[in-house]
Amino acid sequence: MADDQNRAISQTVVELLRSAPNKQAVVSEVVTRLVPSSWSGSRASIIEERLPLLRSLNPADDQEIERAMDAADARLRELIDAERRREMVEERTDSESFE
Repeated sequence: MADDQNRAISQTVVELLRSAPNKQAVVSEVVTRLVPSSWSGSRASIIEERLPLLRSLNPADDQEIERAMDAADARLRELIDAERRREMVEERTDSESFE
């Protein structure tokens, strides 16, 4: 997606996260925006390409934000694995129905 090449975390989000009393909630909201609700191609690949955006949330190396990002990263990687499995099953089903 050409749009994904220009995707970035805004400084406003970084500042909001830095001052938020519940940093986990803000990181969770960012994560929901990293996962596409509509897409073409591999959803797993799209999410994987967006993972580096998560790390840009913490330019000041705040430990609380880091913990929230680590948890979010783990959740996203689990989602990527689940999506890859789903895509493989779907591809297998499509190729079997073709034969």
